[in-house]
Amino acid sequence: MDRLPLETLHQIFELACTDGGYTGCALALTSKFIHDTAQSTRFHSVVLEAEPRRLGAFIAVYQNQYSNAADIRPRTCHLHLLLPSTTKARPPSEPTEEDESGEESEDEEKDESGEESEDEEKDESTSHSQSSLLAAQLLSVQQLLSLISNDLQSLVINKHNLEALYPLFNRPFPALQELTLLLHGNLSHLIAPDPNSNPLFPALTHLHIVAPDWSPPLLPTWILHAPRVTHLRISAHDLFGKFVNELPDALGTPQCPVRGLGPVVGPPPAVRTYPTLARVVVQPGPRPPAGPCGTSRHVFNWRTMQLEWIAERAKTAGVGMRVLPACSWENKEWDEAIRTEWLKRIGGGPGRDWFCGADEEDEDAK
Repeated sequence: MDRLPLETLHQIFELACTDGGYTGCALALTSKFIHDTAQSTRFHSVVLEAEPRRLGAFIAVYQNQYSNAADIRPRTCHLHLLLPSTTKARPPSEPTEEDESGEESEDEEKDESGEESEDEEKDESTSHSQSSLLAAQLLSVQQLLSLISNDLQSLVINKHNLEALYPLFNRPFPALQELTLLLHGNLSHLIAPDPNSNPLFPALTHLHIVAPDWSPPLLPTWILHAPRVTHLRISAHDLFGKFVNELPDALGTPQCPVRGLGPVVGPPPAVRTYPTLARVVVQPGPRPPAGPCGTSRHVFNWRTMQLEWIAERAKTAGVGMRVLPACSWENKEWDEAIRTEWLKRIGGGPGRDWFCGADEEDEDAK
Protein backbone atom coordinates (compact mmCIF):
# COMPACT_ATOMS: atom_id res chain seq x y z
CA MET A 1 0.00 0.00 0.00
CA ASP A 2 2.91 2.35 0.64
CA ARG A 3 3.68 2.20 -3.10
CA LEU A 4 0.39 3.79 -4.10
CA PRO A 5 0.34 7.53 -4.84
CA LEU A 6 -0.81 9.62 -1.88
CA GLU A 7 -3.63 11.10 -3.96
CA THR A 8 -5.01 7.59 -4.56
CA LEU A 9 -4.76 6.70 -0.88
CA HIS A 10 -6.56 9.90 0.10
CA GLN A 11 -9.43 9.01 -2.24
CA ILE A 12 -9.61 5.46 -0.86
CA PHE A 13 -9.62 6.63 2.74
CA GLU A 14 -12.22 9.31 2.04
CA LEU A 15 -14.56 6.70 0.57
CA ALA A 16 -13.92 4.45 3.57
CA CYS A 17 -14.41 7.10 6.28
CA THR A 18 -18.17 7.46 5.88
CA ASP A 19 -19.33 5.58 8.98
CA GLY A 20 -19.20 8.38 11.51
CA GLY A 21 -15.62 7.93 12.66
CA TYR A 22 -15.07 4.20 13.29
CA THR A 23 -12.95 3.59 10.20
CA GLY A 24 -11.02 6.81 10.77
CA CYS A 25 -10.07 5.68 14.27
CA ALA A 26 -9.08 2.25 12.96
CA LEU A 27 -6.86 3.76 10.28
CA ALA A 28 -5.13 5.94 12.86
CA LEU A 29 -4.18 2.80 14.83
CA THR A 30 -3.03 0.68 11.89
CA SER A 31 0.55 1.86 11.36
CA LYS A 32 2.57 5.04 11.45
CA PHE A 33 2.43 5.32 7.65
CA ILE A 34 -1.34 4.85 7.50
CA HIS A 35 -1.81 7.11 10.53
CA ASP A 36 0.08 9.94 8.82
CA THR A 37 -1.50 9.36 5.42
CA ALA A 38 -5.08 9.25 6.75
CA GLN A 39 -4.80 12.48 8.72
CA SER A 40 -6.65 14.48 6.09
CA THR A 41 -9.58 12.03 5.80
CA ARG A 42 -9.99 10.30 9.17
CA PHE A 43 -12.50 13.00 10.22
CA HIS A 44 -14.35 12.96 6.88
CA SER A 45 -17.56 11.96 8.71
CA VAL A 46 -18.09 12.24 12.45
CA VAL A 47 -20.86 11.20 14.83
CA LEU A 48 -20.32 12.99 18.12
CA GLU A 49 -22.16 13.43 21.41
CA ALA A 50 -21.41 16.96 22.57
CA GLU A 51 -20.86 16.19 26.24
CA PRO A 52 -18.39 18.94 27.31
CA ARG A 53 -15.50 16.66 28.30
CA ARG A 54 -15.83 14.42 25.23
CA LEU A 55 -16.26 17.39 22.95
CA GLY A 56 -13.19 19.09 24.40
CA ALA A 57 -11.10 15.96 23.84
CA PHE A 58 -12.21 15.72 20.22
CA ILE A 59 -11.41 19.39 19.58
CA ALA A 60 -7.94 18.94 21.10
CA VAL A 61 -7.21 15.96 18.82
CA TYR A 62 -8.58 17.78 15.77
CA GLN A 63 -6.53 20.90 16.45
CA ASN A 64 -3.41 18.80 16.98
CA GLN A 65 -3.95 17.07 13.64
CA TYR A 66 -4.65 20.43 12.03
CA SER A 67 -1.49 22.08 13.35
CA ASN A 68 0.72 19.09 12.46
CA ALA A 69 -0.64 18.67 8.94
CA ALA A 70 2.24 18.99 6.50
CA ASP A 71 0.43 19.24 3.16
CA ILE A 72 -3.27 18.48 3.45
CA ARG A 73 -5.17 19.54 6.56
CA PRO A 74 -7.97 17.41 8.07
CA ARG A 75 -11.42 18.07 6.70
CA THR A 76 -14.84 17.20 8.15
CA CYS A 77 -17.52 17.10 5.48
CA HIS A 78 -20.30 15.34 7.39
CA LEU A 79 -21.24 15.81 11.06
CA HIS A 80 -23.96 14.27 13.23
CA LEU A 81 -24.02 16.18 16.52
CA LEU A 82 -26.04 15.18 19.58
CA LEU A 83 -26.47 17.93 22.17
CA PRO A 84 -27.52 16.09 25.35
CA SER A 85 -29.33 17.78 28.19
CA THR A 86 -27.17 19.10 31.01
CA THR A 87 -30.08 19.01 33.45
CA LYS A 88 -29.86 16.21 35.97
CA ALA A 89 -32.70 15.80 38.39
CA ARG A 90 -31.78 15.13 41.99
CA PRO A 91 -33.02 11.76 43.25
CA PRO A 92 -35.76 12.14 45.84
CA SER A 93 -34.73 11.52 49.41
CA GLU A 94 -35.77 8.22 50.87
CA PRO A 95 -38.80 8.45 53.20
CA THR A 96 -38.19 7.99 56.91
CA GLU A 97 -40.33 5.99 59.28
CA GLU A 98 -41.96 9.21 60.47
CA ASP A 99 -42.81 10.16 56.88
CA GLU A 100 -44.41 6.80 56.29
CA SER A 101 -46.51 7.02 59.45
CA GLY A 102 -47.37 10.68 58.90
CA GLU A 103 -45.82 11.74 62.22
CA GLU A 104 -43.18 14.42 62.76
CA SER A 105 -40.91 14.89 65.75
CA GLU A 106 -40.56 18.19 67.55
CA ASP A 107 -36.96 18.44 66.36
CA GLU A 108 -38.10 18.15 62.74
CA GLU A 109 -40.62 20.92 63.25
CA LYS A 110 -37.95 23.16 64.73
CA ASP A 111 -35.51 22.47 61.91
CA GLU A 112 -38.09 22.80 59.12
CA SER A 113 -37.22 26.41 58.32
CA GLY A 114 -33.52 25.59 58.37
CA GLU A 115 -34.00 22.68 55.98
CA GLU A 116 -35.95 24.89 53.57
CA SER A 117 -33.10 27.39 53.61
CA GLU A 118 -30.61 24.61 52.85
CA ASP A 119 -32.80 23.36 50.01
CA GLU A 120 -32.90 26.85 48.50
CA GLU A 121 -29.13 27.11 48.68
CA LYS A 122 -28.79 23.70 47.02
CA ASP A 123 -31.21 24.74 44.25
CA GLU A 124 -29.23 27.92 43.61
CA SER A 125 -26.00 25.94 43.54
CA THR A 126 -27.50 23.39 41.13
CA SER A 127 -28.81 26.17 38.88
CA HIS A 128 -25.41 27.87 38.84
CA SER A 129 -23.70 24.57 38.03
CA GLN A 130 -26.09 23.86 35.15
CA SER A 131 -25.56 27.38 33.78
CA SER A 132 -21.81 26.83 33.86
CA LEU A 133 -22.18 23.51 32.05
CA LEU A 134 -24.36 25.13 29.39
CA ALA A 135 -21.86 27.95 28.89
CA ALA A 136 -18.99 25.46 28.55
CA GLN A 137 -20.99 23.30 26.14
CA LEU A 138 -21.93 26.30 24.00
CA LEU A 139 -18.33 27.51 23.74
CA SER A 140 -17.13 24.02 22.80
CA VAL A 141 -19.83 23.58 20.14
CA GLN A 142 -19.07 27.01 18.68
CA GLN A 143 -15.36 26.18 18.62
CA LEU A 144 -16.02 22.87 16.88
CA LEU A 145 -18.31 24.39 14.25
CA SER A 146 -15.80 27.18 13.70
CA LEU A 147 -13.07 24.64 12.96
CA ILE A 148 -15.08 22.68 10.39
CA SER A 149 -17.57 25.21 9.01
CA ASN A 150 -15.75 25.85 5.72
CA ASP A 151 -15.74 22.16 4.69
CA LEU A 152 -19.05 20.92 6.10
CA GLN A 153 -21.46 19.56 3.48
CA SER A 154 -24.08 17.84 5.63
CA LEU A 155 -25.02 18.50 9.25
CA VAL A 156 -27.45 16.83 11.64
CA ILE A 157 -28.07 18.42 15.05
CA ASN A 158 -30.20 16.71 17.66
CA LYS A 159 -30.71 19.31 20.38
CA HIS A 160 -32.02 17.26 23.30
CA ASN A 161 -31.47 19.96 25.88
CA LEU A 162 -34.36 22.37 26.08
CA GLU A 163 -32.15 25.02 27.63
CA ALA A 164 -30.99 27.70 25.21
CA LEU A 165 -27.62 27.17 23.56
CA TYR A 166 -27.52 30.63 22.09
CA PRO A 167 -26.25 31.51 19.59
CA LEU A 168 -25.45 28.06 18.24
CA PHE A 169 -24.57 29.34 14.76
CA ASN A 170 -22.30 32.37 14.83
CA ARG A 171 -20.46 32.09 11.51
CA PRO A 172 -21.33 31.16 7.88
CA PHE A 173 -21.25 27.60 6.49
CA PRO A 174 -20.35 28.29 2.87
CA ALA A 175 -20.34 24.67 1.63
CA LEU A 176 -23.24 23.22 3.65
CA GLN A 177 -25.85 21.65 1.37
CA GLU A 178 -27.95 19.49 3.71
CA LEU A 179 -29.13 20.39 7.22
CA THR A 180 -31.35 18.42 9.60
CA LEU A 181 -32.50 19.84 12.94
CA LEU A 182 -34.26 17.74 15.56
CA LEU A 183 -36.41 19.32 18.30
CA HIS A 184 -35.39 22.92 17.59
CA GLY A 185 -36.28 24.08 14.12
CA ASN A 186 -36.67 27.81 14.48
CA LEU A 187 -33.47 29.44 13.30
CA SER A 188 -34.21 32.66 15.21
CA HIS A 189 -33.62 30.67 18.42
CA LEU A 190 -30.21 29.49 17.24
CA ILE A 191 -28.56 32.67 15.96
CA ALA A 192 -27.87 36.16 17.25
CA PRO A 193 -30.16 38.76 15.63
CA ASP A 194 -28.25 40.82 13.09
CA PRO A 195 -30.29 42.23 10.21
CA ASN A 196 -27.12 43.24 8.35
CA SER A 197 -25.46 39.82 8.46
CA ASN A 198 -24.80 37.77 5.34
CA PRO A 199 -26.61 34.43 4.88
CA LEU A 200 -25.29 31.75 7.21
CA PHE A 201 -26.13 28.95 4.77
CA PRO A 202 -25.67 30.38 1.25
CA ALA A 203 -25.33 26.95 -0.43
CA LEU A 204 -27.99 25.04 1.54
CA THR A 205 -30.47 23.22 -0.71
CA HIS A 206 -32.03 20.54 1.56
CA LEU A 207 -33.55 21.46 4.92
CA HIS A 208 -35.30 18.96 7.21
CA ILE A 209 -36.85 20.11 10.49
CA VAL A 210 -38.21 17.58 12.98
CA ALA A 211 -39.87 19.54 15.76
CA PRO A 212 -43.31 19.41 17.40
CA ASP A 213 -43.83 23.15 17.66
CA TRP A 214 -42.29 26.59 17.58
CA SER A 215 -43.77 29.92 18.54
CA PRO A 216 -42.43 32.58 16.13
CA PRO A 217 -42.86 32.35 12.36
CA LEU A 218 -40.58 29.71 10.85
CA LEU A 219 -39.80 30.73 7.29
CA PRO A 220 -38.69 34.43 7.40
CA THR A 221 -35.38 33.72 9.14
CA TRP A 222 -34.66 30.76 6.88
CA ILE A 223 -35.45 32.84 3.81
CA LEU A 224 -32.82 35.34 4.96
CA HIS A 225 -30.09 32.86 5.91
CA ALA A 226 -30.76 29.98 3.49
CA PRO A 227 -31.91 31.71 0.30
CA ARG A 228 -31.25 28.75 -2.04
CA VAL A 229 -33.24 25.98 -0.36
CA THR A 230 -35.04 23.88 -2.96
CA HIS A 231 -36.19 20.97 -0.76
CA LEU A 232 -37.97 21.55 2.54
CA ARG A 233 -39.40 18.94 4.87
CA ILE A 234 -41.27 19.57 8.13
CA SER A 235 -41.80 16.46 10.26
CA ALA A 236 -43.71 15.74 13.48
CA HIS A 237 -45.18 19.24 13.67
CA ASP A 238 -48.35 19.64 15.72
CA LEU A 239 -49.83 22.15 13.19
CA PHE A 240 -50.85 24.61 15.91
CA GLY A 241 -48.23 27.22 15.04
CA LYS A 242 -48.02 29.77 12.23
CA PHE A 243 -46.28 27.55 9.72
CA VAL A 244 -49.40 26.59 7.74
CA ASN A 245 -50.28 30.26 7.28
CA GLU A 246 -46.76 31.02 6.01
CA LEU A 247 -46.81 28.43 3.22
CA PRO A 248 -49.10 30.16 0.66
CA ASP A 249 -46.86 33.23 0.32
CA ALA A 250 -43.75 31.03 0.21
CA LEU A 251 -45.19 28.75 -2.50
CA GLY A 252 -47.20 31.31 -4.46
CA THR A 253 -50.68 29.96 -3.73
CA PRO A 254 -53.80 31.79 -2.56
CA GLN A 255 -54.49 31.86 1.14
CA CYS A 256 -56.63 28.96 2.25
CA PRO A 257 -60.16 29.96 3.35
CA VAL A 258 -60.54 30.19 7.08
CA ARG A 259 -63.76 28.19 7.23
CA GLY A 260 -64.63 25.34 4.94
CA LEU A 261 -62.98 24.62 1.62
CA GLY A 262 -65.09 27.14 -0.21
CA PRO A 263 -64.14 29.89 -2.68
CA VAL A 264 -60.56 31.09 -2.91
CA VAL A 265 -59.91 34.19 -0.80
CA GLY A 266 -57.95 36.66 -2.86
CA PRO A 267 -55.37 36.06 -5.61
CA PRO A 268 -51.99 34.42 -5.09
CA PRO A 269 -49.13 36.70 -4.00
CA ALA A 270 -47.50 38.78 -6.68
CA VAL A 271 -44.06 37.66 -5.50
CA ARG A 272 -43.23 34.42 -3.72
CA THR A 273 -41.39 34.92 -0.44
CA TYR A 274 -39.38 31.69 -0.95
CA PRO A 275 -39.09 31.40 -4.73
CA THR A 276 -36.38 28.71 -4.72
CA LEU A 277 -38.59 26.07 -3.10
CA ALA A 278 -39.36 23.29 -5.56
CA ARG A 279 -40.22 20.42 -3.24
CA VAL A 280 -42.05 20.52 0.11
CA VAL A 281 -43.01 17.57 2.31
CA VAL A 282 -45.02 18.00 5.50
CA GLN A 283 -45.71 15.18 7.93
CA PRO A 284 -47.82 16.20 10.93
CA GLY A 285 -47.12 14.79 14.35
CA PRO A 286 -49.50 12.50 16.24
CA ARG A 287 -53.17 13.46 16.20
CA PRO A 288 -54.33 14.95 19.50
CA PRO A 289 -56.52 12.70 21.66
CA ALA A 290 -60.23 13.10 21.36
CA GLY A 291 -61.01 15.12 24.48
CA PRO A 292 -64.42 16.06 25.89
CA CYS A 293 -64.88 18.97 23.50
CA GLY A 294 -62.65 17.66 20.71
CA THR A 295 -61.31 21.14 19.90
CA SER A 296 -57.65 20.13 19.53
CA ARG A 297 -58.43 17.24 17.20
CA HIS A 298 -60.84 19.41 15.20
CA VAL A 299 -58.16 22.08 14.70
CA PHE A 300 -55.57 19.44 13.78
CA ASN A 301 -57.90 17.88 11.17
CA TRP A 302 -58.74 21.29 9.76
CA ARG A 303 -55.06 22.23 9.50
CA THR A 304 -54.36 18.97 7.68
CA MET A 305 -57.11 19.79 5.19
CA GLN A 306 -55.57 23.23 4.72
CA LEU A 307 -52.20 21.67 3.92
CA GLU A 308 -53.78 19.38 1.32
CA TRP A 309 -55.62 22.37 -0.15
CA ILE A 310 -52.34 24.29 -0.46
CA ALA A 311 -50.52 21.26 -1.90
CA GLU A 312 -53.09 20.91 -4.68
CA ARG A 313 -52.71 24.57 -5.69
CA ALA A 314 -48.92 24.58 -5.38
CA LYS A 315 -48.77 22.58 -8.61
CA THR A 316 -49.74 25.67 -10.60
CA ALA A 317 -46.74 27.48 -9.08
CA GLY A 318 -44.40 24.67 -10.13
CA VAL A 319 -43.91 23.34 -6.60
CA GLY A 320 -44.30 19.68 -5.74
CA MET A 321 -45.83 19.41 -2.28
CA ARG A 322 -46.82 16.25 -0.45
CA VAL A 323 -48.73 15.92 2.82
CA LEU A 324 -48.00 12.63 4.58
CA PRO A 325 -50.20 10.88 7.13
CA ALA A 326 -49.65 11.85 10.77
CA CYS A 327 -46.64 10.11 12.30
CA SER A 328 -46.44 8.40 15.66
CA TRP A 329 -42.67 8.42 16.12
CA GLU A 330 -41.01 9.69 19.26
CA ASN A 331 -37.77 11.68 19.22
CA LYS A 332 -35.64 8.57 19.81
CA GLU A 333 -37.13 6.86 16.76
CA TRP A 334 -36.61 9.95 14.62
CA ASP A 335 -33.00 10.23 15.80
CA GLU A 336 -32.25 6.59 14.99
CA ALA A 337 -33.93 6.74 11.58
CA ILE A 338 -32.27 9.99 10.53
CA ARG A 339 -28.83 8.83 11.69
CA THR A 340 -29.17 5.48 9.89
CA GLU A 341 -30.30 7.02 6.62
CA TRP A 342 -27.72 9.81 6.88
CA LEU A 343 -24.92 7.25 7.18
CA LYS A 344 -26.28 5.38 4.16
CA ARG A 345 -26.37 8.49 2.00
CA ILE A 346 -22.91 9.81 2.84
CA GLY A 347 -21.59 6.30 2.22
CA GLY A 348 -23.02 6.31 -1.29
CA GLY A 349 -25.90 3.96 -0.51
CA PRO A 350 -29.60 4.33 -1.33
CA GLY A 351 -30.62 6.14 1.84
CA ARG A 352 -34.21 7.22 2.36
CA ASP A 353 -35.23 10.26 0.40
CA TRP A 354 -36.88 12.35 3.11
CA PHE A 355 -37.98 14.85 0.48
CA CYS A 356 -39.96 12.32 -1.54
CA GLY A 357 -42.09 10.60 1.09
CA ALA A 358 -43.35 7.88 -1.24
CA ASP A 359 -41.72 5.10 0.77
CA GLU A 360 -43.36 6.38 3.96
CA GLU A 361 -46.79 6.43 2.38
CA ASP A 362 -46.19 2.86 1.27
CA GLU A 363 -45.27 1.89 4.86
CA ASP A 364 -48.46 3.48 6.18
CA ALA A 365 -50.52 1.62 3.58
CA LYS A 366 -49.23 -1.78 4.73
